[in-house]
Amino acid sequence: NKNTFSLKLNLRGQEGLGHMTVVFDKSPVKLNSWFVVDATGARTDVAFHGLSEKTKFAKDFFQISRHKTINTSGGDDFYD
Repeated sequence: NKNTFSLKLNLRGQEGLGHMTVVFDKSPVKLNSWFVVDATGARTDVAFHGLSEKTKFAKDFFQISRHKTINTSGGDDFYD
């Protein structure tokens, strides 16, 4: 679509596990949709319509928690 652009995201070195594509409208730039394709090729689409802009947020509106990554004996990473 000439009115949108997209970003394709995947884990480096693990492209076969699937990917996520985030789609934005060009003018004005705003979130349009995203879709996820898993390792089996199944696709899940999420689309947005009628979003309103919010510019004023309370100081505690966003809460960010820091996690450290732990490597388990099986080689999987998880958040503690």
